[in-house]
Amino acid sequence: MEGCSFRAARYKGQPLTYESQQVSTDSGTRLVAYRWPAHGETLACLVIVHGMGEHARRYVRLAEHLAAAGIEVHAFDLRGHGATTRSSDHGDLGERCSWQTLVDDVQRVRQRAAGHTDGAPIFLFGHSLGSFITLTVLEQHGSMYAGAILSGTDHPSALRCRAAALLARIECARIGPGGASNTLQRLVIGAYDRRLARYYGPVRENAWLSSDDTAVDAYNADPDCGFALRAGAWHTLLRGIAGTSSAHRQRRLPMDLPLLIVAGRDDPMGNFGRGPQRVARALDCDGQRDLELRLYDGQRHELLHDIHADTVIADIRRWLETRALKAAHTAAPFPLHKE
Repeated sequence: MEGCSFRAARYKGQPLTYESQQVSTDSGTRLVAYRWPAHGETLACLVIVHGMGEHARRYVRLAEHLAAAGIEVHAFDLRGHGATTRSSDHGDLGERCSWQTLVDDVQRVRQRAAGHTDGAPIFLFGHSLGSFITLTVLEQHGSMYAGAILSGTDHPSALRCRAAALLARIECARIGPGGASNTLQRLVIGAYDRRLARYYGPVRENAWLSSDDTAVDAYNADPDCGFALRAGAWHTLLRGIAGTSSAHRQRRLPMDLPLLIVAGRDDPMGNFGRGPQRVARALDCDGQRDLELRLYDGQRHELLHDIHADTVIADIRRWLETRALKAAHTAAPFPLHKE
């Protein structure tokens, strides 16, 4: 780990106070990480894994709210995103980056978080792409967490993901792994606005993200958001996402690990609520003992940037507080795994 710096600034007009630190990885990449210290005694810690085409500082509203409630928050910019990567290289995960590399990055940030929290239970929050990475982290290291939250997730067809990964491989041959694939951007990301338009008529660019026009404007104006992934990155991510829906791999999750799934009923990525329902049903059938699904009417993909964000944040805080108190009174929280 490198030196830590304290920053006080504004993001989208909001006061933003956090500690910034670089976390070194085995490949020599330095992840830019952020910490929002808990106010007073630390009840719990939350590690945030953000989504595709965005960055960790967009979670300031959630982080500040939780920190004020005694929940320390740690987040970081994924490879190819935010301050971890130069703006000219956004969307490029790097030649040596695999799905497992992204999982290992989360664990490095978790290790950093554990050094600040003095034994407080650590939870994991993953949004969109981050939710798929989170599932793999839990399959491999679930006993190290007191619970997890999946936001804006889906249960995609493994066959469709592999077909898209094959297209990404063709794109790699056509434009090179480092070439920005506008074709895949239109086919995958552009499809969400097209799905939304079937219900609401013509929509603006990236309206699928939020029903709040101001939030969509802010996303479109943010130079660190909305960039096209490189062909090689698409190939890596699509293959990784395809593996998260494997029933065999999901059985590796600790049975007693508390899980909260939150999603908008108007989220086209989640097939308007049906995707998160399938995720919850699959986990329930595999024997998860503490599983909760919350679908928010009228909300789209980015619940933390939609018109009822305060309600969602309050629900997340209450869920974390309840599970943190339970974890604090349990000597060995999650020893069991599915057979």
